[in-house]
Amino acid sequence: MMDRTPTSTIEYDYALLAPGLSRLGEGDVISLEPLVGGRNARVYRLDCVGGETFVAKIYPDGDGDGVGTARNGRRGREYAALRFMWQRGIRCIPEPIFSDPGGGYSVFRYVEGFPIEVEGVVDADVDSLVDFLVELDGLKREPASRALGQASEACLSVEAAIEHLQRRIGGLRLAADPTMSRVHAELRGFIEDALEPGFERAIQRVADLFASRIASLDTRLGEAEATLSPSDFGFHNARRTVEGSIVFLDFEHFGWDDPAKAASDFLLHPGFEIDDALRQRFFNLMCERHGCGPAIAWRVPVVFPLHAIKWSTILLNEFVSEHRARRDHAQCLLGPNEGLLERQLDRARVMLDVANRAVEQFPFARPEPETPRATSHAVVGS
Repeated sequence: MMDRTPTSTIEYDYALLAPGLSRLGEGDVISLEPLVGGRNARVYRLDCVGGETFVAKIYPDGDGDGVGTARNGRRGREYAALRFMWQRGIRCIPEPIFSDPGGGYSVFRYVEGFPIEVEGVVDADVDSLVDFLVELDGLKREPASRALGQASEACLSVEAAIEHLQRRIGGLRLAADPTMSRVHAELRGFIEDALEPGFERAIQRVADLFASRIASLDTRLGEAEATLSPSDFGFHNARRTVEGSIVFLDFEHFGWDDPAKAASDFLLHPGFEIDDALRQRFFNLMCERHGCGPAIAWRVPVVFPLHAIKWSTILLNEFVSEHRARRDHAQCLLGPNEGLLERQLDRARVMLDVANRAVEQFPFARPEPETPRATSHAVVGS
């Protein structure tokens, strides 16, 4: 499926990629096809004379993750993560081929397959996803894992999660200029009347629950309690191969993070809303099988409302110029779309409702084990 990338952009990108394509070792590239799907990067399929197929991913200049130059932050993070995993035998990911820091792009082996449909997800798919997260957690014991760094917007303490949200909401307040348009005025009202009050309720709830455990919001997770997280992880960033297995894509945000955040993000992700029974299965399996399972079992219900509010703010990224610039890079848009802004604001309202309900009751609570009935037993040797 072709993207509507202007010809001039394709020609520019080919000129950018051409010097490095000789490194593929499969003969000349005979076709360069834009692929649909990248929201932050431009992605191309490369077909070679030798019959091999690759993917080139060109990263945006303004990704702002604070690692090296902006462009090379995402590029370097993703390529390092894929190399680390591939060298340790993980094969449910694209094979990394090479990366060009100067050009701001990476090349991976193409995964023959198709996007996963919400209606097609079954128990075994959820099991595969948990298998991958469990395997990743086991790799945190590798000395090389310490060089991978933290995930984007990592939340290794609840205090860090709160601070990230404060910055996000502050950025939205600056963008919500009611003189710009009707939808911007609606955004200002949403922030003041709903988002900020909901945020305060969520903070109070997490503070109360941590206090009940005699725990502090600023306690930072150590290596044993943290995990290696793909971040932005789920079936929306995956393909089903022709053999039926699942390959996971997009590791631009990979790194050390709170496993409760990783689990919450999967349960909440608005881009791929699977059935509640499958989400319940995911949560149960993470509690039972993940190396941080006991912590996930109690921390996810506590931090879930905060991460739901975070997703509400993420849905409003289109209002913020730096985030919109990345969309423009990927999709060659000319500017903000008022209809899109209205739709995103509606979605943010829905996600905030999820957060508000979760303050009252976590939606994926595991049933309490039944207390065994008292029975009379003969005492051996009496």
